[in-house]
Amino acid sequence: MDRLGKLTDDQLLDRIDKEIDKLNILLEQDNIDQYNRAKFEVNQLIVEAKKRNVNLEKSELINKILLTD
Repeated sequence: MDRLGKLTDDQLLDRIDKEIDKLNILLEQDNIDQYNRAKFEVNQLIVEAKKRNVNLEKSELINKILLTD
């Protein structure tokens, strides 16, 4: 995940958002193998954001992960 270090904080937040959207799509498609890979990616992105002390809107993040429209 060395490439994450090259992202700006805003790019990192955008990437987290996109990957969560991808998670929800994969879950809707019952594509569990891809979902598990994407889940790992989201986790790594969140870890990177925490390392940088990037302000993650936790309630928004939780809702986006758990609730799909």
